[in-house]
Amino acid sequence: MCLRLGIDPDLIAVPPLELILEEQFLPMEHTPAGEASAREITRELATRSMLEVKDEEGYTLAEAVTAGGAAKERAAATIDDCEWRITRAEPGTAGAMPVPDDIRRRAGLHLKPR
Repeated sequence: MCLRLGIDPDLIAVPPLELILEEQFLPMEHTPAGEASAREITRELATRSMLEVKDEEGYTLAEAVTAGGAAKERAAATIDDCEWRITRAEPGTAGAMPVPDDIRRRAGLHLKPR
């Protein structure tokens, strides 16, 4: 851009900027810390997606838990299925998957002490 405008690029010191574009962070560092951040972002987006999707009766997970009965059982089964998939996922992918206990907490499906 500087060349096109006839400006000497050595005269302008512009610090690097981080741009957020459609929930993607650019540029992403290829370091352990950068990859950990990418996994956390992916995990949070997957968690939000699970919490916002509606089942066949039109309930989100939290609404199903509140409704009780069969809807609550389906919500619990969905979260259990997520937990089952994590145990069978490859090590690199499991870190980016939603944490079942976090989904249970956010959906209001708390385990009651006995």
